[in-house]
Amino acid sequence: MRRDTIGIVEDEPEVADLYKTVFTACGMSISFVAADGLEAIESFKASDPKPFIIIMDHRMPVMMGVDAMKEMLKLNSGTKYVIVSADSSIRDEAIGAGASMFLEKPIQLKQLRSCVDTLLRQ
Repeated sequence: MRRDTIGIVEDEPEVADLYKTVFTACGMSISFVAADGLEAIESFKASDPKPFIIIMDHRMPVMMGVDAMKEMLKLNSGTKYVIVSADSSIRDEAIGAGASMFLEKPIQLKQLRSCVDTLLRQ
């Protein structure tokens, strides 16, 4: 696992593209971009190296983000997760299930970059 790798799980293509642009510009390598939780699990399994950080939306079609995170943590407990959701009621569940951080939408990109920078320094 390389510290400069990131995975993006977001069902809104414009948002996923924005995250990809921002983190590529910061020198991060994009391990994968997935549009739902099930696709994220399959992409995670196929990724080499595994991403150090995954930015994960919660409300998505097919499988919710926290459920996908739980499955991916079983595969590799070293990956850090930033859950991003408009549903603040899942904050405690997300953190309890293993998320390193939770951000409530709408977010500012500088908030997300700050979270990623914090995780990279740990």
